[in-house]
Amino acid sequence: HRTGIYKDWVKQSHELLQYLFQTKSMVVTITGSGTAAAEAAIVGCCTKGHKALVVDNGNFAGRWVKVCATFGIDHTRLPIEWGRGARVADVQKALDADKAIDTVICVHSETSTTALSDVAGIGKLTRERGAILIVDGITAVGAIPVKMDEWGVDCYITGSQKALMLPPGLAFVAVSDRAWERIESGKAPIL
Repeated sequence: HRTGIYKDWVKQSHELLQYLFQTKSMVVTITGSGTAAAEAAIVGCCTKGHKALVVDNGNFAGRWVKVCATFGIDHTRLPIEWGRGARVADVQKALDADKAIDTVICVHSETSTTALSDVAGIGKLTRERGAILIVDGITAVGAIPVKMDEWGVDCYITGSQKALMLPPGLAFVAVSDRAWERIESGKAPIL
């Protein structure tokens, strides 16, 4: 792992991951599950003084609500009927109701129901509002179009075992400069 050849492989792998996410941002490889990657993004971006809106429209979306609760992250749960993806109007209404929300967490393709959320529209809205957008793309990245930079997503997450069709145990988080600023300016909670 210290040889030049290995370093070249890692560099090429990360360039291919950037292409996959359609981003110029750094993609971090995590030795763990997609849940570990999502937890890292959520806990890193939602430090003390920040408030998250968690769109809850399925089994995995509900997991992100639990992550926020476990780590004591200030959050609001936005329940949406299972089988329906998040729409811009849903998120806009929640943001209008609570001006303290500065982070939105949603699932692009909810595995338990196959519902697709309007990530492009939600990304545009969060950029306009100055909020960070964290997207669970575990069953989206590599299966359907994902355009992180164009859509304004700050953290996009996937795992090796879904559309990438690799053995489980690796996860990837593409992290925008805005998200890195948030991560570096805060102190993540530790259990």
